[in-house]
Amino acid sequence: MSAFPRTVCSSRFLLCIIPIAASGLPLSAYADTVSDGVHAEPWRHRTAEAIAVVERREGTKQAIDHALEWIVKQRISDGGWSFDLIHGGLTTAPTNCPVCEGPCSYPNVSHDRCAATALAILPFLGRGFSHRQGPYQKELKGGIEFLIAMGSQQNGKCYDANGSMVSQGLAALALCDAYGLTNDERLRAPAQAAIDFIMDSQDPAGGWAADAGQPAEMSCTGWQVLALRSGNMARLVVRPPIVKKCSLFLDSLGTAEGAFYGASNRGKEPSATATALLLRIFLGWKDDQFRLRQGVEFVAEAGPTEELVHDLLGSELMHQMGGDFWTSWRPKLKDMLIKAQALEGRAAGSWYEGVARDKAATTCGRLYCTALATLILETPYREKRVFEAAPAVGQRPDELSDDTNKIESLTQEQAQKLVEQFEREEGVEIKQDDGSTVVLTRFGGLSLDGLKSLDSQTAKALSGYSNGPLALNGLTSLAADAARTLGNAQSTSLALNGLTNLDADTAKALAEFKGISLSLNGLTMLDADTAQLLATADKWDGQLLRLTALDSPESVAVAKALAARKGPLSLPNLKKISPKTLTVLIQKEDVEIPSIETLELIQEPDGSVTEDFVIPDAIGERQKR
Repeated sequence: MSAFPRTVCSSRFLLCIIPIAASGLPLSAYADTVSDGVHAEPWRHRTAEAIAVVERREGTKQAIDHALEWIVKQRISDGGWSFDLIHGGLTTAPTNCPVCEGPCSYPNVSHDRCAATALAILPFLGRGFSHRQGPYQKELKGGIEFLIAMGSQQNGKCYDANGSMVSQGLAALALCDAYGLTNDERLRAPAQAAIDFIMDSQDPAGGWAADAGQPAEMSCTGWQVLALRSGNMARLVVRPPIVKKCSLFLDSLGTAEGAFYGASNRGKEPSATATALLLRIFLGWKDDQFRLRQGVEFVAEAGPTEELVHDLLGSELMHQMGGDFWTSWRPKLKDMLIKAQALEGRAAGSWYEGVARDKAATTCGRLYCTALATLILETPYREKRVFEAAPAVGQRPDELSDDTNKIESLTQEQAQKLVEQFEREEGVEIKQDDGSTVVLTRFGGLSLDGLKSLDSQTAKALSGYSNGPLALNGLTSLAADAARTLGNAQSTSLALNGLTNLDADTAKALAEFKGISLSLNGLTMLDADTAQLLATADKWDGQLLRLTALDSPESVAVAKALAARKGPLSLPNLKKISPKTLTVLIQKEDVEIPSIETLELIQEPDGSVTEDFVIPDAIGERQKR
């Protein structure tokens, strides 16, 4: 038995879904290659612009950014990743973790380098990043080369004695997606070799087993079909008989005419059923088939389990089906993950506590949990829906509309009606004063970025929304009574990124926010009282993305207040600061500021004598890391 747990097989990573017909699809089914080197159709939805729109509505950007930052820092010296965060996969002697130069909690007991590297790469590809585009090109190039090197030594077999066919499916999926996303011809041969090995390893029954000599089973088969599907989309050769035999294998494990499935025998298990039905969708089943909907209802009733493998599996199935299936499943799972993400210390940005509830998670540790959780959060834009069913009102939810920015005013009655409809429908029609109609599309939350003003009564109505994030990024001012009312929205995340400053009363009201998270990324100035109030706000995310200068007479007091915050503080665009203010700010261990050498040191704003500033050794070393 492989050191990589068999239970991992029950998950799948769907980066872009297009059905693979049993007879194989002609190359003409996939769009022509565009001039920038990206296959247009299969990966068209994963552009920076499309992802930004979705993340704004979903409220997941910060969590995903931090997760990717943590993952990329775990890469070790040979270019790949390891589940082993103590030994680094290179030695049996304990060494320091590459991210924090200290011991990591819950590192793992698995030494499957192939699976670890593939799992680490997949969330970046899902975000649209690759070795040719995005901020992590160097790191992803090293990881991809690591997988290629493993496969080149064994005629396409990418795993060693510590891995299994699960590892092969992961590696082939990563290589095929990287090739399809970039059209880098250097990846064609290794990606083809990886899926050739998969096809040559198919069981006579049509499935795949994790280990040689074992019977084929659903979970491992799912990984292999995913890799073949990605290879097919990337215009690699997938032999039609291989795909046809997959359907026969599914038939052998199904019950109730294919509505339910078991893992290795006929049965009715939620995870096996979710895997099988996803594969059925890829193989051409239509969403109006009763047996498909019957099986999906069974998975939906079982619900998210806080077992990451099953939750990713279920998320991708529900997203494919859309409608109430998706909107009933997504919000609770997403909010649970955002709340469970580590926010402080060496583990900041990763997941383990609160989500490691199965053998695979405890065996493969923090890297495994972080990769899976990130992929779950990326679901809405990582995947392209096969079924283009229209919602009850308005556009398809996966074709986002700019109409959400056209609502400039709302009465209390309109807001109440909107909230009630958004709780049960995928689109809402709002009648404007001029007689026109605006359609709001729901995409994991309620976005009203065009709203210019908000009174307390309308805020009270909106605070009743509980089905996802609430975005009010068009507001440039907010009265304390409206802020206090919004603060009672206990079941949502609130984004107020259009506010550039806060008075003390509004800051005090927002500091008492009872929801999941509060975003105030647009603040450009802070006084000492406001900073002190924000520092006590448990739900504030600590992001000050537009604060470029601490140059007021109160700047030292502002820095002292912010440094006292429990939790990370991010000022990534800070440009001007006085030496005394900087000295106070950098005492905070988890503060994010630009490299100190790039900051413009200014005179003390309060008129006091400016002292020479010398970077403390400990601070310099911390910034280098």
